[in-house]
Amino acid sequence: MKSAEAADVILNLDSSVIGDRQRGLAALKGIAAELHTLDGRVMRVYDLMDKAGRVFAFEVNNAMLGRGGVARVVERIAGATITKRYRLFRWDGDDEFCHFEVDGALFVVWEPWGDSNQYWIGPADARVWVPQIEKVRDAFLRARAAFGFVW
Repeated sequence: MKSAEAADVILNLDSSVIGDRQRGLAALKGIAAELHTLDGRVMRVYDLMDKAGRVFAFEVNNAMLGRGGVARVVERIAGATITKRYRLFRWDGDDEFCHFEVDGALFVVWEPWGDSNQYWIGPADARVWVPQIEKVRDAFLRARAAFGFVW
């Protein structure tokens, strides 16, 4: 089965079970994220949805990316400006290690509890959905990382 046919089957199955095309599209995006591989390993993006079924933030596994790698991915986003960056050997106790702006929307990256295996990436005001989240999410899906190096 070709990937386009598989996507149609998945989308139709999900839409018929849930009865919501938007949720079917979100599930399909999640599957696409699961299929993005690096050196045979799965790189995952975990979507966080709002009540309307939109991705408002996401999480990425930090094992291969690292804090410096996050900044390097953000630097590649067209129109992005980093306003706070992680500094090596600086332990100020702040779990929010990267702040940036994309087309007027403010974003934050933080590591829950300072020792999580995930980085949370989303708008500075998590109560508000911003359309720029798709641009940020896509940049992380396209990124290839290993041991803190991004290419």
